Amino acid sequence: MDSSINRKGMVRGMFYGFFVGLLMSAVASQISGVLAFITLIVITAAGTMIGARTKKFELADTVNMERLTTQEKVLTWVFNFLVSPIIVGAVLYFMWHKTHPAKAKQANRISFIAMFILLAIGFTFQFYAKPLLVEKALENRGFSVQQSDNLENSFTDQEDKYEITFPQDWTQINGGGYDVAAYDTRNEDTIIGVQIMDLPVNFTTTEGEFVNSLKNDPKRYENSLRSTFPDAQFIESYVVKVDGRDAYYVKLNATTEKGMKATISNYIFDYNLKIFQIISVSSEKNFPLVENSIKDTVQSVKFLK
Repeated sequence: MDSSINRKGMVRGMFYGFFVGLLMSAVASQISGVLAFITLIVITAAGTMIGARTKKFELADTVNMERLTTQEKVLTWVFNFLVSPIIVGAVLYFMWHKTHPAKAKQANRISFIAMFILLAIGFTFQFYAKPLLVEKALENRGFSVQQSDNLENSFTDQEDKYEITFPQDWTQINGGGYDVAAYDTRNEDTIIGVQIMDLPVNFTTTEGEFVNSLKNDPKRYENSLRSTFPDAQFIESYVVKVDGRDAYYVKLNATTEKGMKATISNYIFDYNLKIFQIISVSSEKNFPLVENSIKDTVQSVKFLK
């Protein structure tokens, strides 16, 4: 191996890079699991290479082997939690490692412990406390969380004769005026649900007549939506197929009653003398992340005979 490579520094850099990568990949996982994995690998590799190129440890001519005082320990712990274990640990180590190696080693150890504590808190919040807070927030909006009784995360309504399948990492909920709904566990401000109502009496039993009325007079439907969303900005509308039947699709930006700047999509179709609406509500920021999942959920709809 090249003598210019600092082997101890390389190992140290690898560990620092790995732990920084864990923190960054936890953030990246909210977007994509693949992105989280790539983030972890790249940051770990970068830490390893940087550590390998650092100068080898050399003691100064005058070395003080005193350990951290009580006040220094307290300040080290406080700054680790207020700033960052990575930054504080690196600064104190390189400041003391030549002249006060005992202090440098202690400070480094404190930073590692603080990092593990913060990681434990973060994982506890992400996988235990956060879901409970989300469920409480949903309850305040009139929903109750339910667990799907099948691996496909599907819902079947024998009375209204349809079936819908939600993404695997979404959680089904009841309430809110929906026949069934689900929220994205990674972007909990995103909800998609099915609303069902009787076909208006002025329409015949001809299938697709209601959808044709929306297609032929879109402004009338847009005006009806503005009664609920006064600041609605319509983005697009067109007819799509859902299990072989025409459905009218509309997408708009609007402010919800909770004050969220949202993107709302609605698929409307008539079947079995009922009007079905598959409505999704998501923040404008998160909608592009879940739009494909919403479309897949709509296309999963199957009508029962």
